Amino acid sequence: SSHSLKYFYSGVSQPNQSLPQFFMMGYLDDQLVIHYDEYTEKHHAFSWLEILEKDPYTEPLFLYTLSKENRLRDYLKEMRNHYILSKELLTWQWTYSCENENNSDQFWQFGIGHNGSSFFSFHRDNLTWVVTDLQAQVTERRQDIDHLWFIIAEIFCFDLLRVYMEHKEFQLQLVRDQKPPVVTITSKIEPDGMETLTCHLNDFYPNKITASWIKYGKPQKNYLETPTYTQNGTFYAWLSITISPKDRHRYQCHVEHNRLKKPLDVVLNKPPVVTVNSEIEPDGMEILICHLEGFYPKKINAFWKKDGRIWHHDTVSGSVTPSLYGTYRQWLSIRIDPMERDLYRCHVEHKSLQESLDVAVNECPRHSPLQRPHVAVSLTRFMAAHFLLPPA
Repeated sequence: SSHSLKYFYSGVSQPNQSLPQFFMMGYLDDQLVIHYDEYTEKHHAFSWLEILEKDPYTEPLFLYTLSKENRLRDYLKEMRNHYILSKELLTWQWTYSCENENNSDQFWQFGIGHNGSSFFSFHRDNLTWVVTDLQAQVTERRQDIDHLWFIIAEIFCFDLLRVYMEHKEFQLQLVRDQKPPVVTITSKIEPDGMETLTCHLNDFYPNKITASWIKYGKPQKNYLETPTYTQNGTFYAWLSITISPKDRHRYQCHVEHNRLKKPLDVVLNKPPVVTVNSEIEPDGMEILICHLEGFYPKKINAFWKKDGRIWHHDTVSGSVTPSLYGTYRQWLSIRIDPMERDLYRCHVEHKSLQESLDVAVNECPRHSPLQRPHVAVSLTRFMAAHFLLPPA
């Protein structure tokens, strides 16, 4: 497993009440664990970090992370002296990070920027700077004097990361916080008739995850967005692919995470839109018609219930037929006594539903024979519309 520690520092030349001149944020495994600015001072995300900071052994490591404030002020002063736009707001950004993988120090980064642009970065191998801004050459002379300080920064970063990793509360927190991803797929029909499938990976921790779209078992060319940290302490990521709706059944979102017992292969599920309408027949009996629209995949189980029991008497069911954009539809009807209308429900089970539906009639019955003298053939017309006419 891998763990990382990242620190971001920023200073501005013209602070105000809402913008402190200096602030710092520290992230452990991409989770904010410490924040500091001159207005709110220090804030730790976990109480055990405050205890750790007061430990005589680890206190210097924490003090070191806050020792950059005066240095940033000096750099801002230099920038005002050497940049033409010295009267405008100037910002200075400073970042360093380290990563430990399988208990071995693997990775170290250090960089400085100004006004949102890269300024220069420190080349660890030969203790020199890589300048990305001509104006930075002025400040580079000063940095050559300070290169030993950045080697010390590397040592402190890895030391502090190891302190975090070895602390028992951190280990317990890792176990507590680890969560498998909740995977869902949404779809959007584009103006050209193509369909964009988006695979959403929600509420997982830690942030290391692998996901791809596969077709007939073969990975497709697509890009997994970098996981982002959420307010509830987990991560979210997504990836999308544009396809023809008729090929939807060929695609799966393949997901691997260390909290999953085995990889997931998730397909798009679209729940049915269920409505129940009614019509009164000339003999006073009532026809309830349950419409199931826009569901995917095709397999669905729907039937009538009377007073909570499965009811097949006087029922008719249509076949599942194709509908718009690769989805499906179905209908089923039942002939009942209007006095018992409240006892009947259209019961629906589908893969997309977390629990089955029991849907009651949603409108007053249409029963005005004087206005509609041919109401007796309403069910016949309905069946013809669904079976004799081409699907919409």
